[in-house]
Order: sequence, then C-alpha cells, then structure tokens
Amino acid sequence: YLDLASGGFLATVVLTSKALEVSGWRTEKQYSAIITNPTSSVSNMQIKFKRIGSSTRQAKLFLLNSQNPEILEKQMTIRNGILDAAVPGYSVVGIAIPDKAKPESSKHPISK
Repeated sequence: YLDLASGGFLATVVLTSKALEVSGWRTEKQYSAIITNPTSSVSNMQIKFKRIGSSTRQAKLFLLNSQNPEILEKQMTIRNGILDAAVPGYSVVGIAIPDKAKPESSKHPISK
C-alpha cells in the first residue's frame, strides 16, 4: 500500500496543530503519509505536500478502523499540493501519491 519495504527518505518536518501522529516519506515509486488519530473525534485537515508540484494529482487514501476492519481504499484528488481529508477518531489513514517523474516502463527510453 504505502511502499514501506522499498526504503526511501523520511520527511524532515511534519507539522500538525491537532492531536494527530503524522509521518511522511518518499520512495522511488511514490510519496506516502500515514496519519493516526488517537482521539474519539473526527479531525478535518489539509495536508500540504511540498514536493509534488502544483498540478492536480490523484492519490489513494487507505482507511483502517473499527468500522473498516479491512483496509478501505478510495481515490482522492490533490490540488496545488493540498489534500483535504477527514480522519475519523481511532483511525489510521494512509495516503499514497504515485511519483509522476518515475517512468511507467523500466525499458530504456530508446529501446524497441
């Protein structure tokens, strides 16, 4: 889901003004973030991804909690590097944004 096994680079700064735990990282394939809400209330938030550019991008959001004991996956839209998300209480939310800079094919660009 979040490409954790591929190694990568952790975000050096993850700021939040809410009672949430947030981590972010980048791998060769994607940008990822995980948000844990240890409180009972829903937390509406905007997540700013600084290095993905200002174009509109698609992301996958993964939700795991007591109402979704199996990971729920849904498509989200990021505009100008910002994702609006609601993080339910007692939940874990994962976000995966494919890296557009990575070629879709592993073939050499001039090979047949």
